[in-house]
Amino acid sequence: MNATDLNLDYFKFYDVANQGAGYVVGLQGQFDRSPEKVQCTYLNLFANPASKNGEAIVDKNAHLNWYDLYDPTPDPTRVVAYENQFGQAKMYIGRAYSLLVPAQKMEKGSAFPEKLDHYKVYQVLQGEPIVQGVTLEDQFGKSETKVYDPVFFAVPVKKWYEGQTYGIHNEKAHLVMYRIYPESVQKTIMVRDQFARRYEQVFRSVLLAAPSVKLKWQEA
Repeated sequence: MNATDLNLDYFKFYDVANQGAGYVVGLQGQFDRSPEKVQCTYLNLFANPASKNGEAIVDKNAHLNWYDLYDPTPDPTRVVAYENQFGQAKMYIGRAYSLLVPAQKMEKGSAFPEKLDHYKVYQVLQGEPIVQGVTLEDQFGKSETKVYDPVFFAVPVKKWYEGQTYGIHNEKAHLVMYRIYPESVQKTIMVRDQFARRYEQVFRSVLLAAPSVKLKWQEA
């Protein structure tokens, strides 16, 4: 199972200089019985689509901005079984941690990723670690790194904001985010998402998000 199978890329996430947000949005994903109102508090990560070990990139325009969330609704601990190119495993997840928002990196020839979903990101409380070397190539360059333990799990969500509704395009595809060995990057980029257009200062790589299938889940 690879990125092409799920029609969703691997994503390499980078630390960016934190920027305050304050956007209030409605979200509903596969774990939510009804829409929930949450607040995006800070923008602090940015993601490029990435080729892993020479695999093709599905959509070169697919980028993601990561906003930390304040979610007043408590989440139960859940057990999730999943599968991706690293194999089958299970994890325990806790609270909703952040929101991934489709974004356009403003440069010649780029376009907004209209078919890329929003994702609600949950903190992994306990997961099955892997230690695997991979070669990653994205728009910032090519490098070899190691993939370690899963730290976040993301599900596609429907989003409401200022009278606009953003539906789910690919409900089967999820993202398991693994810690990777950090690499320094010094770049300033212009990025546009559905909230704003802004400059983002990029510092270092921190996570690899792998397209994944959720096999089953239950409350712990």
